[in-house]
Amino acid sequence: QLLLETAEHYGLLRQKKADGRYERCEPRHSWNSNHIVTNLFLYQLQRHSDHHANPTRRFQALRHFDDSPQLPSGYASMLMPAYIPFVWYQKMDPLVYQHYKGDLTQANLQPGKREKLLKKWQQPAATYHSADSEPDVAEGAVAEAHQAEQEIDTPHQFQCPNCGYVYDESRGEEKEGFAPGTRWLQIPNDWPCPDCAVREKVDFVLRKH
Repeated sequence: QLLLETAEHYGLLRQKKADGRYERCEPRHSWNSNHIVTNLFLYQLQRHSDHHANPTRRFQALRHFDDSPQLPSGYASMLMPAYIPFVWYQKMDPLVYQHYKGDLTQANLQPGKREKLLKKWQQPAATYHSADSEPDVAEGAVAEAHQAEQEIDTPHQFQCPNCGYVYDESRGEEKEGFAPGTRWLQIPNDWPCPDCAVREKVDFVLRKH
């Protein structure tokens, strides 16, 4: 458990958006390690980024993402560094720095050492673009979906921008308790996507034919 807590999320932080909500969990928020042998023994556990971004995905279908932060080696070989702090910091701190493009104000730092770490690494914040500056989904697409939601005379389809799941008003989603003909307007705003459980109704976009 100590290894998992240390290795899987060390230094990574989900940013808080202007509306007070935290950004969605994406592959970039978990350390990944696509080493074949350890993955076979741990049932694809090292493809941790996909597991957290898409928690309902079955372990055998978990994917590797090249743009997710990568551990320097497999879980087995990370056991010893995890128990020897100075070795762990030597291996992992440069990777955290690289992942955030030098802006450690975006990283998850120990509060008591925050100022010391920022001074040590002297991050060039001007070269980094926060995830908040580029929203996950274009505001126009979400607004278009909200407008279509009011049009109850014509059935629409709404799509999850994370996994592609489509809710069709004419078909409903009986597994979720929504009978055929259930309008998008009738579904609670905090209803999560039944496929990936990452996005909520308010994030869906209108699917155009």
